[in-house]
Amino acid sequence: MKVLVQRYTYALILAAKEAKALDAVTKDIAQLERLLTENLDGNEFQNRISSPIYTKAERKEYILSHFQNAHDLTKNFIAMVMDRGREKILIEVPSVFRQIQRMIEGIVWVQITSAKPLSTQELQAFQIKLTKSLNKKVECSTEVDPTLISGVVIEVEGKRFDSSLKRKIEELHTLLIH
Repeated sequence: MKVLVQRYTYALILAAKEAKALDAVTKDIAQLERLLTENLDGNEFQNRISSPIYTKAERKEYILSHFQNAHDLTKNFIAMVMDRGREKILIEVPSVFRQIQRMIEGIVWVQITSAKPLSTQELQAFQIKLTKSLNKKVECSTEVDPTLISGVVIEVEGKRFDSSLKRKIEELHTLLIH
């Protein structure tokens, strides 16, 4: 299903760029993401997308009712997905949309996990260093994992760089045991 989501989403992005409507469509996809993530426990929007209780026409009408002010490309995209019975891919569209958009714009997404929350200055320093070393624009996402004890784990383009104290202790432990 991932390949299908990528194809549909890539086609939407290309059509939006061609129509000079990428900003509008991006806002619409952000709205889709909000609708999908609001109230995660028992999310009515997600349930209505895939529930067999409702007919295809009822599901389509319900979803499109949330996009009355959306760009025509977005409405047509949602309608096409619904007409083809592929409404479940709508759940993955926002994250795939961001990934493809980053790829097209040459932006690298980096996940930084630290033992304690990073200050704004620390995050900016990481972004500057990563931008220089990767020679690409970088967008960072941060996460806190106290089990790291100290240090950071950086994940970029499928590679993991672990400078945490936890990893160093594990390596030492392995050396002592063997």
